Amino acid sequence: HIGLARVTTDGRLSARVMAAPADWLAAKLHVNVAAPGAGGEEGGGGQANYMLDLDARGADWNGQVKLGSPSFYGLNYLQSVTPALAMGGEIFYLAGNLKSGVGVAARHCGDKHAATAQVATTGIVNLTYAHRVTDKVTLASEFMWSLASREATATVGYDCALRQARLRGKVDTAGVVSCLVEERFAPGINFLLSAELDHPGRNYRFGFGFTCGE
Repeated sequence: HIGLARVTTDGRLSARVMAAPADWLAAKLHVNVAAPGAGGEEGGGGQANYMLDLDARGADWNGQVKLGSPSFYGLNYLQSVTPALAMGGEIFYLAGNLKSGVGVAARHCGDKHAATAQVATTGIVNLTYAHRVTDKVTLASEFMWSLASREATATVGYDCALRQARLRGKVDTAGVVSCLVEERFAPGINFLLSAELDHPGRNYRFGFGFTCGE
């Protein structure tokens, strides 16, 4: 199993635990805990949220059960129809808001490409396409349309793997540009540098960090 945790200066804890008890079964638990008054809320009580994912995989299918708070239940299933085409669906129920949804999805994979399509009763249409240009360069695009808001968003991105570094970035029609650089200093030690520029919202964020471990 693998465990990761992060604590911020305002009292927020984020932890993730992953385990694979069998070759066909995997589990992932993500927990977020906010201390009382975190985020500038005077006198606010602490909050804790979790999301548990159980993944099962067969020879030509895979399924997932999701349990989360507050009162979230989800189930999805994907079945291979041909060696290149897989189709499936998902369903979720949010008991607190008495809200549910059903979706259908399809995925087609080739030697150098992967395309997905998803339609849900919540009014969301999502299309993605990724193409491997070379062994080190991959280009991707995404299109999302919301029936409720009558808004559409398109995104294009890239992934470049160099000898000692990896460069990833994307830009969308909302005017947000982001980039992530991962530099390998030594086996198991990586330096991360990220930036996100939201020009319409005038919100600019930059960060750096280190990862240690295989």
